[in-house]
Amino acid sequence: MAGLFITLEGMDGAGKSTHIPTILQLLAGRGREVVSTREPGGTPLGETLRELLLHQEMHVETESLLMFAARAEHLQQVILPALQRDAIAVRSFYRCLLCLSVWRPWPAFAKNAAIGAMGARQFAAGCHLVI
Repeated sequence: MAGLFITLEGMDGAGKSTHIPTILQLLAGRGREVVSTREPGGTPLGETLRELLLHQEMHVETESLLMFAARAEHLQQVILPALQRDAIAVRSFYRCLLCLSVWRPWPAFAKNAAIGAMGARQFAAGCHLVI
């Protein structure tokens, strides 16, 4: 069997975190190795970056870069090794890192140069930028 990477995407309150334990239990019940993970976090460096992101004031672009750093570490240390072992990695919010990366209020997000002319509301509504 090949490894799988399952992500649950959706807005806050859609039930992603509620459904993950059931999915993990069903997959593990079929004899598969299942890895549940979160981001930022999931590695020692990722957890350190998570604490900074949650508790340290910073410019929105700095915040985005730290999220990308946590993603790179997470991918190399958790997701890819799980897939190479033919495990199933399960998590929420993977497709759109920039949607997840901005923890600040909308006005600060709207000024982020990474979004460019698309605009914060259009970006968040469509979330078509795949990182």
